[in-house]
Amino acid sequence: MSKLVDEKFQVSPFLVFFLIHGFQIGVGILAFQRLVAKYAEQDSWISLFLASFAIHIVIWFCYKMLSEEQPDIISVHQFLFGKWISKLLDFAFLVYISLICLTIFRTYIEVLQLWMFPLLPTWVLSLVIIAITYYILTSGFRIVAGVAFFSVILPSFLWVMLIFPLQFANYRNLLPVWDHSVQDILMASKVFMFEFSGFEPLLIFYPFIKKAHKSQKFAHGANALTFFTYFAILLVSLVYFNKDELQHTIYPTLSMAKIIEIPFIQRFEYILISLWFLVVVPGISISTWCCARLCKRSFSLRPSRFLPFFFAFLFAGALFFDTRYEINSLGKYSSFVGLFLFILYIPLLSILTMLKRKWQRMKKKQKEA
Repeated sequence: MSKLVDEKFQVSPFLVFFLIHGFQIGVGILAFQRLVAKYAEQDSWISLFLASFAIHIVIWFCYKMLSEEQPDIISVHQFLFGKWISKLLDFAFLVYISLICLTIFRTYIEVLQLWMFPLLPTWVLSLVIIAITYYILTSGFRIVAGVAFFSVILPSFLWVMLIFPLQFANYRNLLPVWDHSVQDILMASKVFMFEFSGFEPLLIFYPFIKKAHKSQKFAHGANALTFFTYFAILLVSLVYFNKDELQHTIYPTLSMAKIIEIPFIQRFEYILISLWFLVVVPGISISTWCCARLCKRSFSLRPSRFLPFFFAFLFAGALFFDTRYEINSLGKYSSFVGLFLFILYIPLLSILTMLKRKWQRMKKKQKEA
């Protein structure tokens, strides 16, 4: 089979670490504590561990499914289901990635409006973010990967902010351990599963990785770093807030940043929100690039024609989902679709692919014999 992507457009395997981690860490990390505390409270860390472990298994399934013959999910669909059914499945995957992109896009705009620019219209912020995203995408996948690299490196100093809330910590908030039912633990894990979404673009950009089979350790490493990031923020949040406060604070991470006092900076949360733009942009850029790539591969629609329609979709979506309830509903729906993808679809697709390859090898041996 001829190579799907020329080597000059490919990136090194280690950049998979930054592509996946840069996608996983988005606006969700600013508000996830309230959602998981609703179910598991001080036992949320158990749910976090279960969700992270489950994602490691799904990543393993992804790499088992992808190969030189079927280097992306479009090829896998065609391999298993033929031309027409595969196009329907490609379109469904396109809708899912679009929903993820819109969720990130609209949620970050809400954060900007609530904390920094309450009088600035949604359409202004939407156009600014869309313009920056378009500039990144027109430079190609290598630039998208570079932006993901810097989105992980540059904001890394923000880890220091976790030290400040510890002076008000009440470590008894972590007790008692395993005080919730298995159902509550699993419900909190379901929330974390959506927060860990970010490996799905691997199913699209896999052909753009040099010696892609060697990048699996970096994919698992990215998921591990995401786990430790969420784990650290979750523990600090649990000892800083009491149970009632945590369940009624919409953005606990930003609320903790408000207590930081530096002589030359009065509102540290403004610094955090501004720098978080470096974290959010890769998520929007990667998901938009994946949608454009999927349309090009499956529907022969060039990115130059697809992107205007997609950005119009983001702009209209940002205006349509206007209230907190509507934005929250968008996130819940995306989470439900993502849960189906993680638990059922990707493992099933991987198993079917491995079985068909094995059947083809057996058939080939029989012919040779």
